[in-house]
Amino acid sequence: AAKPVLRRAPVMAQAASAIQGAQTADQGKGGKLLVEHKKGNAVAEASSQGPLCDRRFDPPKAIRIALPAGRTMRERSAPSHEERWRWVNLWAAWCKPCIEEMPLLVRWARPGAERPQPLFVSLDDDERQLRRYLDGQGATLDADILWVQDEAARSAFFEAMGVDDPPALPVQALLDPQGRLRCVRVGSVSEADLMRALDAFSF
Repeated sequence: AAKPVLRRAPVMAQAASAIQGAQTADQGKGGKLLVEHKKGNAVAEASSQGPLCDRRFDPPKAIRIALPAGRTMRERSAPSHEERWRWVNLWAAWCKPCIEEMPLLVRWARPGAERPQPLFVSLDDDERQLRRYLDGQGATLDADILWVQDEAARSAFFEAMGVDDPPALPVQALLDPQGRLRCVRVGSVSEADLMRALDAFSF
């Protein structure tokens, strides 16, 4: 079956300038996504790939990326530790594979304090559909949930990760404690995939 694809909306021209003009990995108060470049390229060259990652980046080749500005829809009941691995998951409430894997990511992160905590980045266009999910099936998810509405911020983040705009959902991005992009996967993950991550990255 074909993967669900995010519906396209008009993309603002700022997406390109947010990438081209960025020199740091800090996210400014104005909400623009800033990424650190390697010789002017927004996306680093992948050093390897495997069963877990479509593209995997070793530290010397990995770029630092900042999360896009958005609206915080939920924060974990327990505060997240600073400078730790993060599992960023791009999803939407209409994407069935997305909402099926979200509880798995939350359960997997609980047993080990050093495991990457999931951050669910919603790409929903329909706020009512998003809120229905969060108030219903997703009410028990103990995870950070960010809703990104701005098309320029979305596009810049997709470009930084090297995925299509719009991407097939879900998308997985693994960020190390320095905020560097270490792994990108387009598609769902299984418990076996998550266990491979433990071996691949030694959390």
